[in-house]
Amino acid sequence: MKLRAGKENNDAYHNNKYTSENQPQPTTPYYTGKGNYYNPSSKPAVSSAHAAAAAAAIAPTASSRAPTAATHKTPRKKEKLSSLCKTPPSLIKSRTGDHFARGSCLGEGGFARCFQVKNDAGKTYAAKTVAKESVRNEKTKNKLLAEIKIHKSLKHPNIVEFVDCFEDDHNVYILLEMCSNQSMMEMLRARKGFTEGEAKYYMVQILGAINFMHRRRVIHRDLKLGNIFLDEHMHVKIGDFGLATVLDKPTDRRVTICGTPNYIAPEVLAGKHKGHSFEVDIWSAGVILFTMVTGKPPFQSKDVETIYQRIKKNDWKFPADLPISSECKDLVRQMLVGDPHQRINLANILKHPFFFTDFPASIHPQAAKLRQPETRVSYTQSHKNFEAIKIAARLDSRHLAPRSTSPPVTIERQDVEADQPAKILPQSLSPASTKEKYKMVDVKPDPQGPQAIEADRRVMENVPQSMSLKPQNQLFKIFHEALDRQLRSGPSHHNSSGRADEKTIFISKWVDYSNKFGFAYQLSSNVVGVLMEQEKTILMDMRYEEHLFQVVMEQEAKDVATRSNPKSNWSIDTFTSTQYPAEHKHRIKLVKQFHKFMNDHLCMVEDEKEIGLDMVWVLSWQRSAGFVVFHLSNDSFQFNFEDHCKMVISHCGQSMMFIDDDKMFHHWTLDEACMHAGEGHWNLQEKLVRVYQYFEGLLN
Repeated sequence: MKLRAGKENNDAYHNNKYTSENQPQPTTPYYTGKGNYYNPSSKPAVSSAHAAAAAAAIAPTASSRAPTAATHKTPRKKEKLSSLCKTPPSLIKSRTGDHFARGSCLGEGGFARCFQVKNDAGKTYAAKTVAKESVRNEKTKNKLLAEIKIHKSLKHPNIVEFVDCFEDDHNVYILLEMCSNQSMMEMLRARKGFTEGEAKYYMVQILGAINFMHRRRVIHRDLKLGNIFLDEHMHVKIGDFGLATVLDKPTDRRVTICGTPNYIAPEVLAGKHKGHSFEVDIWSAGVILFTMVTGKPPFQSKDVETIYQRIKKNDWKFPADLPISSECKDLVRQMLVGDPHQRINLANILKHPFFFTDFPASIHPQAAKLRQPETRVSYTQSHKNFEAIKIAARLDSRHLAPRSTSPPVTIERQDVEADQPAKILPQSLSPASTKEKYKMVDVKPDPQGPQAIEADRRVMENVPQSMSLKPQNQLFKIFHEALDRQLRSGPSHHNSSGRADEKTIFISKWVDYSNKFGFAYQLSSNVVGVLMEQEKTILMDMRYEEHLFQVVMEQEAKDVATRSNPKSNWSIDTFTSTQYPAEHKHRIKLVKQFHKFMNDHLCMVEDEKEIGLDMVWVLSWQRSAGFVVFHLSNDSFQFNFEDHCKMVISHCGQSMMFIDDDKMFHHWTLDEACMHAGEGHWNLQEKLVRVYQYFEGLLN
């Protein structure tokens, strides 16, 4: 059995009696049997009896041949990779010139050491430190870079924040959010168990992080108490993505046997015979819930192989002497179902009665570390607390969406190839300046501006003419001037003259088959369209009981009045799904097929606002550097950025809808958007500048 990076002490629950006699025996050289961040000073000493037994095992007997100097070798203990990690200098300097004063060692795992560091402004971080000497081959390097790439992409209130990464001559440093209340493992050791109220409070936050990861097709694969940290407010923060993986498609399965023994799902142990997917994280969450309310994992044993056998047989039970509610027992049983296809899913976990009563509003940091807090609350208040924590963990209805089918996390070739042989981190993972990521972007022209605009032009030239944006200089000029004026003046901090349109129509799905059939899309108004050859569009409007179909074709403007009204430049033929001209039969079939394909394979971003019945369609679209832009017939422009954020600018540049990477909708005037530009992690100011430069490029 090959097991990678099992790092948590399986016997840490035996009243902290962790000795060499009851330490689980490793089945491979990778398993260390240690906690993620244990204190080296508390490393157990080998007992004299054990030492004597070990000496007897290697000492020659009277009947054996005495070993010669050449044949006798003292057994060497396998070197722990974290031991290769050099203690960082007292002042760590990043490649961008930022300085971090090293503090104490927070802990040590199988592959890294963690140090407390403080920047010049006095803010404290945790620096996960990996020795370059331990990154000995391309495979190990790629794993480290994959961990960084995945963690860097996950921004959620219940995931340890990834701040930066850099390196010096000896180590790679991953700068992370500081969690001042350590991990839930330390808390369990001090308390021996949690109340069910605490378990509910923490579990909802854990589920929020899992839901967020799974929507991005990330499987953590090493969820355990030692990897769940607590910040100063006792909020859950999931960390350590060393075993995380990203699926190319939601239906893919992984076969690598990895994880920490007590938390491994049975399908992981089955290896390549079955494979595993998102359900393994639900299993681990079930183990965590059991451990929180009982104080010990369900499959606990001194021997690792016995743990595996118990997991395969699903051999576990609740302690008879603990007063555990029937609702808690039922939820754990459903989370620890051996068949992953029958295991309860996230949405149904959150509907379970376990969460309906005695749900605390918060956990007091100091009290919780020493004693069981009082969590008895009224049913009404419990429901309010539950809903509030769900929203904070982004588990409200709009966040429980299907998993995306476009890769939200990608490990590109340039991410695993350093620009210099001596370097571990490539340029794409080690930014030129830490401050650059957070500062407001200046609108003044820069030396790279013309090249970027020229690149946009080259991209446009490579797009089929029927798809590239039509030359409408007056409209482009209006949007360009609105953005230019707002970006230069900044937010006014008073009532804006513009209006925020909360019924903005946008493209929720799209797929490009323009080289063969056309460009297909679905709008938030529940209209499906296919932009075909010769500027012809077929639309299927599903807002009516009998679907309406429309064929939209561009026609030449015959007079000045017609040319000034863009919509009058189009002829629109309307018919139903049962009555239509024979010439459109293949077009109707095509749009239906595209609708089915997008429903089956693409994730839809939905807004709850009611949409009017005005027909809107895509006039043209274009791929540009870092985003895709769509021009809609209502004279709005939609920009889909590479980080999965979307921006729709309408009403002559005065109104904006912004959809962030968590599918949250923000309806602003342009002035309000500038006021919010420095918030969150969306780099909104930079996006506005890029849109401004894009319109500038079109005008030039």
